[in-house]
Amino acid sequence: QEEALKREEDELWLALSEQQLALIEAEEEHATTASAILYSTTELNRLQKTNVLNDMFHIAHHGQFGTINRFRMGKLPDNSVPWEEINAAWGQACLLLDALTKKCGVPMGQYRLLPRGSFSAIQA
Repeated sequence: QEEALKREEDELWLALSEQQLALIEAEEEHATTASAILYSTTELNRLQKTNVLNDMFHIAHHGQFGTINRFRMGKLPDNSVPWEEINAAWGQACLLLDALTKKCGVPMGQYRLLPRGSFSAIQA
C-alpha cells in the first residue's frame, strides 16, 4: 500500500511538472505573439504615415530657383540654367501632377498629361 501511494505521488509530481512546463511554454508563445502584434501594429502605423510622393519628389529651392529632385526650374538673365535641366524639372513636375490627379481622382477633362521625363507634354 505504501509503495502504491509512493508511485501515485510520483505520478502526480510528474503530471504537475508536465503541466508547469506546458504553462511556461504557453506563456512564452503568448509573449512572442504579443510582441509580434506590437511590432506589426507599430510598422503599420509608420507605413500609414508614409507618403510615397514625399519620397519620390523632393521640392525645394536653390538660390532664386525652385527645384524638384534637384533640377532647377527657370532662367534668369544673370544666371543661366541649361534647357536640359529645366526640361527635366518640368518633366518631374508633370510626373508629380499626373500622380496627384490619379491619386485624388481629379478629372482632367480634355487635357491629358504625358509624363515622359525631359520630353513631357500636356495633350489637349
